Amino acid sequence: HSAFALIDARSGDVLALAGRSKNGNERQLWSSPAVSWPGNGYIGSTVKPFVMIEHLDALRRGRPARPESEMEPCERNYQFVGERGIRKRLRCDSVHGHAGLEPEIAIAKSCNVFFFQSVEGLGRDGLERALRRFGLDRRQPGTAQPNVTGLAGLATPRWIPRGWVLPMQGIGYGIESSLVHFARAYAAVATGALPTVRVVRGAGRAPPQVLAVHPD
Repeated sequence: HSAFALIDARSGDVLALAGRSKNGNERQLWSSPAVSWPGNGYIGSTVKPFVMIEHLDALRRGRPARPESEMEPCERNYQFVGERGIRKRLRCDSVHGHAGLEPEIAIAKSCNVFFFQSVEGLGRDGLERALRRFGLDRRQPGTAQPNVTGLAGLATPRWIPRGWVLPMQGIGYGIESSLVHFARAYAAVATGALPTVRVVRGAGRAPPQVLAVHPD
């Protein structure tokens, strides 16, 4: 499956949207992976900027978080001990060592071990906050935009944590989003505010929602 979305990061206008399934049998946009769930899959490591912003903001504001000084260096394998003594061996794609403890390196190299530990420190509440801030947790009121004028039937973001330990959720497993909502979230990374997305020229819109994070 493949799909493509291009939006204006400040206005939220959808400039282009297209998709094609593996068999290419869609007869209309509504059945393509550009707007529907089939074939979309989990967003994976593309969630990491949202988690990193929550990690840094939590450290600055005194919310639960694990500072880098208390993290283990990345040696590829990571042992997670969960509730009731459940143990999971988790992996990173490479060995980043102590360099993987630096936020700039962790995000540039997509170091799983950094984010495993970051999400453990943030806890479920912190991960929910990260997703809610960027409009990717429809269960929580605030920043979600469930309806986009002109795109009836657009799949809304959803989080299905069942079957995934918390650190794996922190690198995007169990989290799904349509391309339009995901582009909206990344627009906020670029501009500092979530735009209201629309595809109909001249349609009304709510003002952008400024990210509630520390100025740093």
